[in-house]
Amino acid sequence: MTHLTAVIFILALSLMRSTAFAHDETNKMINIVFPSDNQITVSQLVPVTEKDLIEIQTSIELPADECLEPFRAQKFSAQDLVDLIGNVRKVDLSGDGVDDLLFITYCRGEELKNYYWIKKGSRYYYGGLMVGTLVKLFHTTDSKALSVATRGGWCCFGQIGFNNLYTPTIDKQGLKYKLVKSVSEYGNITLPDKRVPTKRFVVMNDKYKLRQHPVIDDKYNELDSDFERMPVYGNTLAKFLKGSKGEAIAEKEDEIGRVWWFVVMDADAKVEYNRFHDDANECKAGWMSSRFIEVIK
Repeated sequence: MTHLTAVIFILALSLMRSTAFAHDETNKMINIVFPSDNQITVSQLVPVTEKDLIEIQTSIELPADECLEPFRAQKFSAQDLVDLIGNVRKVDLSGDGVDDLLFITYCRGEELKNYYWIKKGSRYYYGGLMVGTLVKLFHTTDSKALSVATRGGWCCFGQIGFNNLYTPTIDKQGLKYKLVKSVSEYGNITLPDKRVPTKRFVVMNDKYKLRQHPVIDDKYNELDSDFERMPVYGNTLAKFLKGSKGEAIAEKEDEIGRVWWFVVMDADAKVEYNRFHDDANECKAGWMSSRFIEVIK
């Protein structure tokens, strides 16, 4: 196999395994990382009708954004209706008993954008947008408003996905959503079957490895090294410096009795080696041996 053929092969393989994983494991990953009760999915949101759109058009606040141009039409064209019906959904985001609006679109990008409006009186006030495929909305014990979990990434032969958690906040303009946590995952990472109570921990050894699977594999991988343009050894995803902190949210014992923790490292944890690339503000998920990490309060 020539070098070029090998690179093409690994690109195709990467796309297939990442795409398959992204579709098959979406709900499982979100529910492990951001567990919740009382959740609803996109399929449960109510789509608007043409009559709804005509009424909404006279009472909706629209910022300067070309993706929202279909709402401005004096008369909806057939294409406008295709763009809006089914993509505009009614849901009570604020928890006040009145339906708000979501507009879900791929406009000008490869990630879904979820624009939202909060209804007050007879007006729909623009709140902003959330990025990624909307997986679930759910209530927490401290808020009547819904929290939102989205998932994305994986495009363009990529092997890295993200899981975003947006929580509601109240300011002078009303209800807004804030991205409070973004967790990166790599390729077909092994996911735990269930979550355990969260344990905060600190890494006690330098260059401690975060792995894709709960098994030690440090063999040099030439094909992945060529593809990623950096040395790749087995299932190592990152190496964290001593003092780095994170949360263990699941565990698994291997054949020799070693206990592995499925962890989400803090966004500011320091790495020396990193296959997640440009994710400076994101947490990293994977497996760590529990041997040299210490539980903290």
